[in-house]
Parts: sequence; structure tokens; C-alpha cells
Amino acid sequence: PAPWRDSVQLLAGTSGGAIVAAAAATVLHRGDLVAFDEFVTAAARGDAFRAFSAKLTPGAARAATHRLFLGATECETGRAVTFGRYDNADELLACVLASAVIPRSAHPLDFIRLPGSSLLSSLLGGSRARLTWYPRREGVVVPVSCEWDIGEGRGGAPADNGVWGEEDFARAYVDGGLSSALPRLPLQQLLEA
Repeated sequence: PAPWRDSVQLLAGTSGGAIVAAAAATVLHRGDLVAFDEFVTAAARGDAFRAFSAKLTPGAARAATHRLFLGATECETGRAVTFGRYDNADELLACVLASAVIPRSAHPLDFIRLPGSSLLSSLLGGSRARLTWYPRREGVVVPVSCEWDIGEGRGGAPADNGVWGEEDFARAYVDGGLSSALPRLPLQQLLEA
């Protein structure tokens, strides 16, 4: 049977939806009801990520580049990011996990948004104060090259002190629902789909 990725041009997801979108883009095949049923059963048990990662192949991960977009939140800034570049299965798995992991320090109010801000920052003085950041240790470290917006174009200059640091190549990210309900899809990809 033809894979989903042959009939669906783009897939996107954030949080739990990132796991489903990644599975649909890489390991679930149209017409393979047994595999689909196994994935749904695993998801009902809370094992969707494990079921997805067990079936992911390196080639499928690379094929998801430019077709699978996952939302995440950068820990140290609270910035909404979109992943869309995967060189290998490990990178794709890290991106999916980062999009779905909820940090220990997250508060239920972090998930409530008013335009341009978190509810808490709005209550404390407006949309300019950004209070939704998370300790790096609570996130999943992902290569910066996986970010759709930055990706290969990053690397232009080192940190302010002139020294390349780890943060220039990899950053920690957490659940995409903390910064945006949906990943920002690149306009060019939408026009080509």
C-alpha cells in the first residue's frame, strides 16, 4: 500500500498531535489497517511515541523533511518554533519528543493564551512581559538545524562574546502547546502542496 505521505502533501502537529503527524508521515501506510489499529491501541495505552519510534526507519525520517512540521517552545525564551528538517531518525525522534514533553515547572495557566501573551503575563502588566520560559534541563535538546525558520541558515555568527557555544548548535525545547496551538507552516510549502 502507498504511504500516507504519497497522498497527503503536508502534515503538522504540536504536543500529542506531533506524535500522530510524525507517525502518519513516516510509518503508517494507507490501507494497512493492522498497523493503524496497532498504533491507535498503543496510543490508547499512552505508548504512541514508543510504537512510532519502534517502526521509524532512517529513510522515512529523511523523507519527512519539508513535509512534516512540528511545533515546540524554546525553553530559555518561550519562543514558538517549527521543526521541519530531519537528517536522521534520531533528530526526528528528538523533535517529536520535544514537541510533546511537558516540563515539570509548567503551570496550567501557561497553556491559556490571550493574543500575543500568556494569561499570567497579561494579568501582571500586559503582553510585553514574557513569563513562559522553562529551565533547559526540563527540555529535550535538539539540533538548531532542525528548526524550519533557522535551519541551515543559522551559523552566521557566534555568540556576542565571539565564541561558538553549544546553544549555537543545539537548544532545549518543550511542548509546542506552551507557545502556540499550531506550528507555523512555511508559506512556500503551502503554495507548493
